[in-house]
Amino acid sequence: MKRKLNNQIRFILLFLFLIFVLLHVYFLFEYEESTENSTRTLEKDGFCCFKTKRREETEGRTDKGREDNPSKNHENERTKTLERLPPNYVFLDYEYTIYSAALSTFHRDVTSSQTLYNCQNPVYTLIVYEYEGDLLSICPASERTWPFVWSRIVNLSGPKGTCVLFNSEILHAGLPNHCRPRFARQYKICHRDDIKKLAHLQGVRAKKDTECVDDFGSRMKRKISYYFAFLINHVFYPFLMQKWDEDTWMGQMQSLLPDHQFYNNI
Repeated sequence: MKRKLNNQIRFILLFLFLIFVLLHVYFLFEYEESTENSTRTLEKDGFCCFKTKRREETEGRTDKGREDNPSKNHENERTKTLERLPPNYVFLDYEYTIYSAALSTFHRDVTSSQTLYNCQNPVYTLIVYEYEGDLLSICPASERTWPFVWSRIVNLSGPKGTCVLFNSEILHAGLPNHCRPRFARQYKICHRDDIKKLAHLQGVRAKKDTECVDDFGSRMKRKISYYFAFLINHVFYPFLMQKWDEDTWMGQMQSLLPDHQFYNNI
């Protein structure tokens, strides 16, 4: 009787191990997708892609060496963004610019999470890419399964001026671009009724310019962050929402999290 019970336990453990291996293999593969002519929607996928015409395109200019008009480009971006959202959505007074390296570990934008801040409506992030090539890795519709993720990784690439608008609770990561020049701008959009709940983001002007590292270790860290997204974003999220003193145990724990220096409140 005891021997039979042991065999049953072994069988169950072997079955669970095989399930684990199959799931690992299933989620191992990533899809490649261009943002040009994208059919993704906020309602179905939790994100959408569009491109705004730069100033030299709208005015028929050919002198590409001159600078774009930032205010004109920003106006186009905001108009096209709000066209894709329900009424009464507004941009917060927030801008986060990233140069060189990106936050390539998978995360949800916990500092603008609808769930964590008890917002009545979804909160959105807009990233504007001022370069061409590899842009963003994203897990479609993963905001619906928060804090878990059951969708595979989609790697987005596109031209300069590409805008990706997504639900802040969707799982995503900066797509490594082999350390080629990178410049991106990030903004936050919320419903008017939720502005007070996201007051901590008002007036933020964050800039990150860190050295790019593209090696086996960084690629492994990126993949591990996908598999352990629940722990990083749901269990350890307090360490990602503010800067803790390095002399405290909270600060020491914070320093152990991957790419913690990229979060906007740090």
